[in-house]
Amino acid sequence: DKMATKADIAEVKADIAEVKAEVKADVARLEGRVEHIEDKMATKADIAEVKADVARLEGRIEHVEDKMATKADIAEVKADVARLETRMGIGMLTAVGAIVALVKLLP
Repeated sequence: DKMATKADIAEVKADIAEVKAEVKADVARLEGRVEHIEDKMATKADIAEVKADVARLEGRIEHVEDKMATKADIAEVKADVARLETRMGIGMLTAVGAIVALVKLLP
């Protein structure tokens, strides 16, 4: 009554084999999830790098906004030049521009 039969031992071995197979499947599934996380998710270092890139780009945008003329700025300057040329007589600013260009060529 207290002794295991060959059938009992075979049944236990089958149960152990089934549990081993389930554990291997679980490990494989978890390894797949880890690979997915490593491939698709950002690390703290990745996030820090992106934040640094964003800050650098924001700085460049601010520089462009502060230092560069927009199309509207250029149109406004052209309109101002046209108004001045009209008030001073057409060609006056062209002559002034030529003189300035010549002065820049001087050593």
